[in-house]
Parts: sequence; structure tokens; C-alpha cells
Amino acid sequence: MKINCISIDYESNGQMALSDYFSALSPYHLSASCTDANEALHTLSSHENIDVILMNMEMPGLANFSLFKELKSKVKKIILISTNERHAIDAFELEANAFLLKPFSGPKLTATLDKLFLQEPSPKQRLLTEDEFFFIKSKNEKFNLIKIKPKEIIYVESLQNYIAIQTVDKKVVAHLTLTKIKEILKDQDHIIQVHRSFLISKKYIEEIESNVVKMHGNINIAVGGDYRNELLSYIKPKTIQTGRK
Repeated sequence: MKINCISIDYESNGQMALSDYFSALSPYHLSASCTDANEALHTLSSHENIDVILMNMEMPGLANFSLFKELKSKVKKIILISTNERHAIDAFELEANAFLLKPFSGPKLTATLDKLFLQEPSPKQRLLTEDEFFFIKSKNEKFNLIKIKPKEIIYVESLQNYIAIQTVDKKVVAHLTLTKIKEILKDQDHIIQVHRSFLISKKYIEEIESNVVKMHGNINIAVGGDYRNELLSYIKPKTIQTGRK
């Protein structure tokens, strides 16, 4: 399977970096590099089977919403790129499929493309339903076994060899790694990772400001660059578009 891409970037350095990355990527092929949106439309009319556009959000043509929508309608996916992490929210409002923060590496680009085109959801064998619970040994003087209901988890924080689980009514510190608790909670669709040190529950998101998620209970959690797209993919279908251009 061959996946054809075009890039739109007025910066020569950005074009050169993408060209270098794509020279080592398979099955992805950079079919053309364009310096503005109108050139990209012309390129799309002369190239068949273009699958994805990678577009610099600082492009002047992006201000033309109808032009952006026309570009998006001609390909399967569109990835927006910016040096400003605040543009991640703008990317999701434009209904982009992914956002990349410059500078990014070749492996990061590959992982983003793979997620859009190659990764198929695997059948799940549920271990814990939301109505179930588990016990975890607390790191306190008595090492009590504390009952945790997944549906009540607000966030889980990694503390090196420990984790802190914040629920709606308590906080438990336990001798466990984030990797292990992720395995335990892997079938909980409301739990996602937003930072290398944090899992959060989508149920308790109150507000998103730039790269910070504001959770129930006045808890602010930073969003890591590697996890931004997963969060935005959850928010996008649940957001009412207001006609902002």
C-alpha cells in the first residue's frame, strides 16, 4: 500500500525537513511540495490519489476558511503544523485530523501518519467495566487496601515508583507504576493519557486552555505534545461548531 502526501509550507526549511523525512518513510510518499494553498489545489487537480496534506498553519491562505475546506474535501486526511502550541485548539476547530508542533522528528511524523492510516482498532476483552472496582494497597502506615471505582477516577499521576490516584472523594498513593495501572485500566474508554506522567478521565474535563486541561476540582494538568492529538480527537466530535472562521 502506497500513501501519497503533499506538503504546503512557505518556509524552505520546513519543506526540506519534510523531504528528508519522507525519503526514509514507507509506505508514505511525498508527491509534491507547495508554497501556498492555491498551488496545492492545482497540484491536487493534476495528481491522482493524494491521501494526506501536511499544511503549515502560518500559511496566509489558511485565513481563507473556504479555501481550507476545499483542500480538506479533496483528501482523506489533513495534518496541520505550527510552531505555536496554542494552535492545537485552532487545528481541532478547523477539523484537522492531527496536529504537529514544530520542530518534530521523523519518528513523530511516522507515528502520526501510522495512527491515521495503518493502526486498526483491535477487539477488546474487557477486564473491568465502569461499574466494577479493584482494591489497591495504599502507601500509608497501615498499608490499607483501598477500593477504587474506575468511573470515579479523575486522574492518575506517576510519582517515579509510585502513583497517585485522585478520585472524586479521595487520593490514594500506591507502590505501582503508571505502566501497570494503564494495563489495569486499558479497557476503560474514558481514561486517556495526556502527559507522560498523567492519565485523566474524559468525564471530568471541565475546560481546555492551550496546553492545559482543567479538571473537576480545580485541578490543572499539562498536555504533553505526544498526547495532544488523542485528546483533540475525543473533543472534536463533541464540540458544537459556532461558525468561527
